[in-house]
Amino acid sequence: RVVRATEVLPEARRLIVRAQGSVEPRTQTDLVAETTGRILAVSPSFAAGGFFDRGDLLIRLDATDQEIAVRRAEANYTAAQSRFTLAEKMFARSETLRTSGALSDREFDDATNSVALAKAAFIEADAVRSQALTDLARTEIRAPYEGRIREAKADIGQFVSRGTPLGRIYATDYAEVPLTIPDTDLAFLDLDLGN
Repeated sequence: RVVRATEVLPEARRLIVRAQGSVEPRTQTDLVAETTGRILAVSPSFAAGGFFDRGDLLIRLDATDQEIAVRRAEANYTAAQSRFTLAEKMFARSETLRTSGALSDREFDDATNSVALAKAAFIEADAVRSQALTDLARTEIRAPYEGRIREAKADIGQFVSRGTPLGRIYATDYAEVPLTIPDTDLAFLDLDLGN
């Protein structure tokens, strides 16, 4: 039998796989109001297709209510701190009087309870103050990353409440293109398909 043998040599070949898909951003965010107020200012770039940098002010809300809430919270915080300090001093005195026998158990229990209540009121006043400061900071909606405006849903003069959609933005640092590839072309791609 005659056999013909040919030596196989590796060579680079270009194989073409055709596919189509849509470019999609990797990061997309719906902007939502986190506090209430009337919109006082909107960035000129806050329109469909507008560009922005990280930290840019996109929307500013009227902060009058939040500033008043901060002042009230600061006043309550100062008062609660003063009551707590006084309750601690009274408790220290009651401990001294109790050891000398000049204070009954009931009076000592009242002093202990007063300190606990004053401390709880102080912790609550601190939390209310923190919330008021957070709400004040939320009157400025800033860009969390560099990107573009996909959709703007808010404008000057509009009153928004917590949860009101303001727009949709997306990052421009990365984009993804999901592709649908026919099974017959998968053999041409160097993919690990979990054999």
